[in-house]
Amino acid sequence: AVPAAERGLALHPGSSLGWHVLGSAQRALGEFEAAEVAFRRVAEIEPGNGQAWLNLGGMLRLCGRAEQ
Repeated sequence: AVPAAERGLALHPGSSLGWHVLGSAQRALGEFEAAEVAFRRVAEIEPGNGQAWLNLGGMLRLCGRAEQ
């Protein structure tokens, strides 16, 4: 799923759905820091998206940076 999401984002870098798919796939693989970057991008693209902030917060917690 990660390579497919990356290919999609190469074509549509502003796609919040693409970043969400990438972050979800990275999270499933245990790549928490990479998933954090992807979920942060979703939150930047769609600041009103509560799920994006929830996902970002979860990744910050798993990376030991919950205070951020």
